[in-house]
Amino acid sequence: MLERTANKTLPVRLISLIALCSLFVLLLILLGCSTEKNDDEVTNESVVLYVKDGAALLADIETEAVYFPYIPEGGLFSQEGEKIDVSELVPGDIVSVVGNGIMAESYPAQYPGITRIDVIGFDDVLVSQYDYIIARVFAEDDPDEVPTAQVEYTIEDVGSITVALEAFSYMITGSGDPQVSDGSCLAEDGTVLEGVPDMVINDTNEVTVSFSRDIDEASVMCIPLDEVQGKGLVADSNNAYGIVFDKASSSLTFDVNAGHLYTLDVSFENGEASYSFVVKS
Repeated sequence: MLERTANKTLPVRLISLIALCSLFVLLLILLGCSTEKNDDEVTNESVVLYVKDGAALLADIETEAVYFPYIPEGGLFSQEGEKIDVSELVPGDIVSVVGNGIMAESYPAQYPGITRIDVIGFDDVLVSQYDYIIARVFAEDDPDEVPTAQVEYTIEDVGSITVALEAFSYMITGSGDPQVSDGSCLAEDGTVLEGVPDMVINDTNEVTVSFSRDIDEASVMCIPLDEVQGKGLVADSNNAYGIVFDKASSSLTFDVNAGHLYTLDVSFENGEASYSFVVKS
């Protein structure tokens, strides 16, 4: 009787052991799935450098890259996990930024692919090493200096993006010696220089270019990138371009198309300057 009883209970013990092993393996699988990271998702830690007019300037703590983030609606959170507005950020806030890791090649860079930003700490000491950049980007207009400009445009499902422009050619008179440069946005072989900002669109977008100083006159020249190579900026009837010139707001509004170089010639009360940007698809 004892022998039969032992033979009957052995399969039950085996089944229990198998069940426990199976449960252990299942837990390992579930844990692995719960910690798996999306390959398309990139997280970096950045410090808030400056906040003004609903826009923030950040610097990646590891790479020291300075950039304007696109903050999705409802995608900014405090340390307590509560949704906040960009105006509640302060210089020195340390934030965790989640996105696709792709930034536009402008200066400062643009980061439109952000999905979430969380405030995770504070360190205002980090901000001081970027003082010269903050002063350059957010400087008040000085009539003795070359006016700055910025391009604003909107991409569906992404939002509003701003790209800073710097003049490559200018002649500005002030209280001191004139500021003069006869530079070009093209290299000697006709290729676009690396420092020329670019923007990425799908097809056609309306852009608004605003300036730090009142503008008197302005014109826009558009050239297909495949015609720029080796030819330089040659104005002809194919480059004629219609713009909406708003003198009151010191801005220009016009449509842009992917695959083109745009050059803006602008005159001010105390001089003139030329700006360029590239539109890619």
